[in-house]
Amino acid sequence: MPKSLSTDGTRFAIRDGMVRDSTTGLIWSQSNASAERLSWQDAQAACAALRLGGHSDWRLPSIRELLSLVDYERHEPAIDTDAFKCTPSWYWTSTPLHSSPGVFAWFVFFGYGLADWDSRDGYGWVRGVRVGQF
Repeated sequence: MPKSLSTDGTRFAIRDGMVRDSTTGLIWSQSNASAERLSWQDAQAACAALRLGGHSDWRLPSIRELLSLVDYERHEPAIDTDAFKCTPSWYWTSTPLHSSPGVFAWFVFFGYGLADWDSRDGYGWVRGVRVGQF
């Protein structure tokens, strides 16, 4: 995916622990939304409880949204580390696996930038996202 640049020449703008992506217009939590890995259900709850930058409308990102942060020119982690604090591990998405939506959900592995699915009872990291302004 080509990188889109904001007017000052950077894709990401950072403020108060939030990162605005000029490519998608999404606002991301700069750090993990939890200090520990969580189950899929707890990951959704952690995002809903997130209070960052005076905003309370945080949610777990879809697979397409989270994959938009993967930087395939980097690894361990495969994300812009100038903008994000990221464990090179897997992060939950809100997207259920179509063939078994009640049991499995998709995640993005930021070690190398791949996507896969696992049981919702598994444990992964969490990054919050929201639509709007800083």
